[in-house]
Amino acid sequence: MIRRVTEKRELSLLFLQPQPSIRTLNYAKALKHVLGSKICVSLAHTGRQLTTLYGYGEEYFDNVSRRKGESHVSFVSKAIEEASPDIIHSHNAPDYLTIVAKKVSRDIPVVHDTHEVLSLHHSGFFSSDNEESLSRYALDEKAANEGSDARVYASHGIRRYIQARYEVNTDNDLVFQNYVSRSHLPRSSKKKLSEGDGGIHIAYVGCITSLVRESHYYLLDIFKELARHKLHIHIHPTSNFITGNNRAYKEVAAKSEFIHYHNHMDRRKLLTQLTRYDYGWAGLNATRNRQHLEIALPNKVVEYVACGLPVLAFPHEAIEHFIERNGVGIVGKNIDDVARLLAELDSSELGSNLEKCRRGVIIEEKIGQLIDFYRQLVEKFTPKFSTSRGFQANVVHR
Repeated sequence: MIRRVTEKRELSLLFLQPQPSIRTLNYAKALKHVLGSKICVSLAHTGRQLTTLYGYGEEYFDNVSRRKGESHVSFVSKAIEEASPDIIHSHNAPDYLTIVAKKVSRDIPVVHDTHEVLSLHHSGFFSSDNEESLSRYALDEKAANEGSDARVYASHGIRRYIQARYEVNTDNDLVFQNYVSRSHLPRSSKKKLSEGDGGIHIAYVGCITSLVRESHYYLLDIFKELARHKLHIHIHPTSNFITGNNRAYKEVAAKSEFIHYHNHMDRRKLLTQLTRYDYGWAGLNATRNRQHLEIALPNKVVEYVACGLPVLAFPHEAIEHFIERNGVGIVGKNIDDVARLLAELDSSELGSNLEKCRRGVIIEEKIGQLIDFYRQLVEKFTPKFSTSRGFQANVVHR
């Protein structure tokens, strides 16, 4: 699919990504919200359409193109020709499009955005990955980070890891965490399921797999343990091709009164649905990918808070730090520990903390940091680019 707008704006931005993500969609939406017609935002990708994944999305981009049956070099070259960008903002995972973009982009600055550190995915990223795939991920990660002109990281932990491992110019780096679009926040809360049955209802949003037992997304045993403690777990799986089918979770849910499997839904409706639950679950399987979990701060953590849900987690360092710094949940060593802490918790104590933290996870309040980053990068690599073109104007910094 190709949708094109040829009018030249004050700043032209091209997003590249293997599979479009909610992070990229929120970027585009916030940039358009703040800059309006001053920016032209294009997206080129090799995966599923945003509408298929989230129920919306393409409408926030001026140009959208999807690769079909051509080489990466040809695809990226055409995307650059169509968008005529001032900046290329290339996302992983994996990292290969950044490498290609740097080869064919000439003097256009290339930003590499790391969502996932694949050198720490020791169980693989796709369910079909093998040792050769893992080696290739590590090589591509090095090439993308060291070859790009600037880098954006989804967490402070990811930045520390990349800067320690690779030769990068730290002056051209930015941490921009996963945030939520204000317009997608629930306008009102639904009645809690717990008000009807007196139980505790926990939501899980995100990837799940039953095919790779060592993956941090292999959560079958964790969910069974929650059910053993008579804690309801509601699974809202992400629609993707990373982790394989979810049949095993559906089968377990069919046999348990405490495990509930929900079909894929529009992302905006999902955020409203989350208000029916009492907590959000962010405790993942650390069997093999513990290092990755120590530095990642997933979308789900921020989304739970944005919907007013306290977060339950294991002591994954970045997640634990977020929860404890903001006072928005419980961190337990294992399910027994979480269940014990839940039984002792006065959840009313978390209410004001959640409301305060919620105001700090809105992307429209943070996007000025990224706009300034773009402005400085373009001025550095294209000195004649006039700041009077104004794309940095009217930005509120928080």
